[in-house]
Amino acid sequence: MTRILALLLLAFAAPVSAQTADTTFMWWNPQQRTPNTMHSLIYEMTQRCMGIEGEPFGELRWYSADFVLRIIVVHPPERADSIVTERLGGLWIREPRMVVFDEERFNSPEVVAHELGHDVLRNGTGHDHDNPVFQRCQIGALAP
Repeated sequence: MTRILALLLLAFAAPVSAQTADTTFMWWNPQQRTPNTMHSLIYEMTQRCMGIEGEPFGELRWYSADFVLRIIVVHPPERADSIVTERLGGLWIREPRMVVFDEERFNSPEVVAHELGHDVLRNGTGHDHDNPVFQRCQIGALAP
């Protein structure tokens, strides 16, 4: 009986690839900030480690916010959408070129290096975390 139930569930389960998701980012109460010496040193070290010259450091806009969120709305076929929220330590935005940090993480070397790594790569496709230079420079995906 268990085997038949499992086969029926498999027969009616939608393939994972049919599921779609939309991702958006939000932050609350942003305040423009001035980067400090630690930020500029981390930017220089990140460029050196990656072997890539980034855009001019002084042109990057810096913000802190009460919180930074990633919101993912998953659209499974024939079922209600589900919403997943994740609080982030920071977020790099390609256009306009800026970083937004959770207020509590503005001076966190790990979070700063991670977001500046995105800026140096200037990729913005969401696949930077898989890039070997992120791993080599030890600035990969951060725990929430």
